[in-house]
Amino acid sequence: MSRTSDAVRTAARMVACCAMLFIAATSVTEAEEAPVDPFAPYRGYVYNAWREAIPSYNGYLPVKAVRGRDWGVGDMSSPQDMFLAPNGELYVLDAGNARIIVLSKELRLRRVIDTFRKDAEEFDLSDARGLFVRADGTIYIADKGAGRIVVCDRNGSVRRVIEQPVSAVVPEGFIFQPEKLVVDRAGRLYIKSFGVFEGLIMYTAEGDFAGFFGSNRVVLSLRIVRELFWKRLLSREQTEAMIRIIPEEYSNLDIDSEGFIYTSTVGRENSRNEIKKLNPLGVNILRARRDPAFPTDDFGDLEVTRLAERTIDSQFVDVDVDEASFINGLDANRGRVFQYDQESNLLFAFGGLGDQVGLFKQPVAVESYDNTILVLDTRNGDITVFAPSPFGREVRSAIRLYNDGRYDQAVAPWTEVLATNTNYRLASIGIGKARLMSEAYGDALRFFRLGYDRGSYSQAFRYYRTEYLRDHFGAFATVSVSALALSWAFFVRKSLWPRLTGRPWPARTPRGFAEQLSLMLSVIIHPLDSFNEIKQRDRGSVPLALGIIILWFFATTFRRQFTGFIFNYNNPEELNVPIILTTTVVLFGLWAVANWCVSSMLDGEGTMREIVIYSAYALQPFVVAVSAATVASNFATLEERLFVDIVRYLGAGWSIVLVLAGHKTLHQYSFSTTVLSITLTVAGIGVIIFLFTLVFTMFQELGGFVTGIISEIRYRL
Repeated sequence: MSRTSDAVRTAARMVACCAMLFIAATSVTEAEEAPVDPFAPYRGYVYNAWREAIPSYNGYLPVKAVRGRDWGVGDMSSPQDMFLAPNGELYVLDAGNARIIVLSKELRLRRVIDTFRKDAEEFDLSDARGLFVRADGTIYIADKGAGRIVVCDRNGSVRRVIEQPVSAVVPEGFIFQPEKLVVDRAGRLYIKSFGVFEGLIMYTAEGDFAGFFGSNRVVLSLRIVRELFWKRLLSREQTEAMIRIIPEEYSNLDIDSEGFIYTSTVGRENSRNEIKKLNPLGVNILRARRDPAFPTDDFGDLEVTRLAERTIDSQFVDVDVDEASFINGLDANRGRVFQYDQESNLLFAFGGLGDQVGLFKQPVAVESYDNTILVLDTRNGDITVFAPSPFGREVRSAIRLYNDGRYDQAVAPWTEVLATNTNYRLASIGIGKARLMSEAYGDALRFFRLGYDRGSYSQAFRYYRTEYLRDHFGAFATVSVSALALSWAFFVRKSLWPRLTGRPWPARTPRGFAEQLSLMLSVIIHPLDSFNEIKQRDRGSVPLALGIIILWFFATTFRRQFTGFIFNYNNPEELNVPIILTTTVVLFGLWAVANWCVSSMLDGEGTMREIVIYSAYALQPFVVAVSAATVASNFATLEERLFVDIVRYLGAGWSIVLVLAGHKTLHQYSFSTTVLSITLTVAGIGVIIFLFTLVFTMFQELGGFVTGIISEIRYRL
């Protein structure tokens, strides 16, 4: 009776503690919202640490939209591409009218090229999709319909025609349908051809086929995993009839002043690396990190939607690199332009779908010059001009100063940006990097934390920790030496006592609660003897066992909320206490019930009380290890993560050993029966969860049915 009352009192204390924890942990503070820019038909936004879009000032604002009628040449018909030549002229491919409109930077008409001739033969651009202009005025036109590249001068006189490549590496049945192209300083052509998944088609300056360049990789998705599974089971004929698993096709490309080629990809499902920077070997060198908070290899909108079991992701149809190496990606799916720096950080997202100036119906191309961005809309037949806002100019200025190595000078514009928009994390990171370079490690840590830059925070923390230990070495040495001296004195005294007195060191026999506590702790070091004590002498304490479960709950909560910033990707303002209770206390209850049921079927000798006691006692190493690893994570860097994980894994491993030992001892099983029993227990937990879900669903359906009947009766009455 006393044991039951103790258990009830312990349970009451647990409920009270959980309630207090719930109230304390779920009190959140609302983040300050950035004001909305009233001068744009769209709302600017950035992403926070939890991949959620939050308001931000717009980096670019629409200035005007110009059409062919504004230049006196009539409306454009299905324009497909535009290119800013090195001399500052803008070439617009008006594909529907089979002409090229040449404009100045101010979008004033220079000339129209509407006739293309080679000797006496006139070339008809049947389905031109892309163009490129070299510094000497040579124009390259990708004529998809005719399957050729037309090379002409600034007046339309055709110099050369490049047609389908002939080579042993070209697949059988290959059809050359060039859509986009760039030319490097050596005159080599890189062509994006429709239906080519091997990469870009490369030609030499003389027009000879040189192979494929920089192919995409196959993007792993649930559909591909499913197809690979079935291909292992089906026959060869059935496998060949299935759709081939192929890499994603490039959608467009651009080249910067240093000769690096940038590509865009129209993603399918869960796409990554939609924008790439390829070196001469065709390797993507665009700096990106796989940070769960900010995966900078995921371009476009991070908040995706699903339609008919498919993920609707950003669809990049063009990529542009400006003179300051900022990358502009054009998303036709949502009509937005995403601007990134060379570290793949999103700077701005602007534009959208609609009829106002600054919105598009079907954008197909993006170009930039002098901080100005131009977007070509094929359905509207116009070019929209975007200019940087004061906020955008400050951001770009700060990044350029930092990239030039002028870290201290970058602090002023970053401070201005942060004062304008406290949600703009790149400003905090920029100031943090400047503080890191000036060896102000404490300030750097604060700003890196505000910007959720864990990599830079780890670097600054390593320097800060070294500096702190050096400054406080005397205090650490004194404490350490004192602790060692006291320990040595205790053990020396204990070992010398028998020699001096001839009697053993006096020891007290624990009684009552102290005895139960001693038995619980001895499980960690002497599991077999302790479990035999619990089984043979009916020892062990249910309240202490329940206390361990509560400590497990608190340790799990402690780990979620207070793991070191470098390793903690959880949002502390979204603590879900019921979920943690379910994965700890409720899970333990399911284990105990399932274990008792299975042991009853397998003639196990353990009672429900013994199952609860041994299972809880076996959790001690894991609870201690989780708590210790959580504390240690606040003093470790990214490079030391392995040591933090080892502590946690050792605790989990030792708890598993204790579960096996306790299960075998209390149920009087052989080792093989012990493993079988535990396996069936885990399966039993799954069965219980399934039955509970089934019953819950049935009652939910019944409730809906009754509610519908009541509503129908009320309607008819």
